[in-house]
Amino acid sequence: MLKQPTPADFGARQRALDTNRSFVVSAPAGSGKTSLLVDRFLTLLAKVEEPEEIVAITFTRKAASEMRERVITKIFDEDSAIAISIQDRDGRRNWNLRNQGHRLKIQTIDSFAAELLRSMPIQESIIGIQLTDQPDILYKEAAELLIERLYGDDPLSDFILQFLYLCDNNADQAVRLLINMLEKRDQWLPMAASLTLGATQEPSKFRDSIRDSVGKLRDTILTEVAGLFNFDEETSLQHVYSLLFGESRRNPDFHQILVELSEMFLTKQKTLRKSYGKNLHPNFALREKKKAIVEIITQIEASKLETVLRIVASLPLNNIDQETTGL
Repeated sequence: MLKQPTPADFGARQRALDTNRSFVVSAPAGSGKTSLLVDRFLTLLAKVEEPEEIVAITFTRKAASEMRERVITKIFDEDSAIAISIQDRDGRRNWNLRNQGHRLKIQTIDSFAAELLRSMPIQESIIGIQLTDQPDILYKEAAELLIERLYGDDPLSDFILQFLYLCDNNADQAVRLLINMLEKRDQWLPMAASLTLGATQEPSKFRDSIRDSVGKLRDTILTEVAGLFNFDEETSLQHVYSLLFGESRRNPDFHQILVELSEMFLTKQKTLRKSYGKNLHPNFALREKKKAIVEIITQIEASKLETVLRIVASLPLNNIDQETTGL
C-alpha cells in the first residue's frame, strides 16, 4: 500500500488538536475540516469522564448524523493509539458507545437549545416547548398581547398608550413595528437590558443618554433622506421655503426646511397634497406666489418628494423632553 503524503498543513492540524486552546479553522470545501473536527472530538473523548461533557454543533441533522458515524467508526474500526485509548475508556466506564451513539453530543443548534430548555426545572421551563423556523405567528401573537395590556390595570399601560400615540393610534401599525423589532431582537435586546439597568440606577443620565441618542439618529436619517435630492431639487425646495416665509425666518439649514415643508405639504394620511389653500399659509392666497410654488413642486418627482417628507414627518421632535419620552 502506498504511503499517503504528509499534508502541507500537517503542523497546523496537529496544533488544532490541542484541547487547551481554541481555534478557528478556515479552509475550502473538501480540505478536511470535518476530519479535523472529528479528530479533535476524539482527543477530548480520551480525556473526559463522560461523553456528554463534549458538545459539537452542526447546522443540519444530516451533518450531525454523518459526523457521529465517523466518530464511532474511528473508535471501533481503527487501531490508532487514540482509538485504543477510547475503547479502553469505553469499557472501563461502561459508556457502550457502539450501541449508544446518542451519548455523543453531536447535534444541531436547534436540538441543543431544545435540550437546554428541557433540562430546566419544571417551574421555570416552558411546558410542551416546540421549535419553529416560522416564528412570525408567534411574534404577532406576542405583539397583540402587549397591545391588549393597555386595557387592564397594567404598569405598562401608560407606555403602550404613548407608543400608540406615536403610531397615530394605528394598532395594526404598532403590531407591525413590534413584529419587526422581535425579528431583530439580537440587535437591540442587550442594549435594552443595559439601558433598563441605567434607568434604574441613574434616571437623569439615562434620560440624557436617550435624548442624545435619538438626536443623533434623527440627524443621521435627515442627512440620508436629504441626500436623495440633487443640487437643483434642493435649491428648488429652498426657494419654495423662501417664497412661503420670506425674510420672516432666519436662514434654516436644509434639514429644518424639510421638517417644516413636511408639516405643510402632507395630508393627515401622510400623502402629498393635491391642492394648497390659504388655511395652510397666507401666501397661498397670493396668486403669483402660489403659482410659482406649485410649478416648482411639480418639477420634483412626486413619489420621491412624498417618500422623503413622510420619513421626515415620522421622526421624533428635535427637543425631546421628559413629558414626550415618558421617562
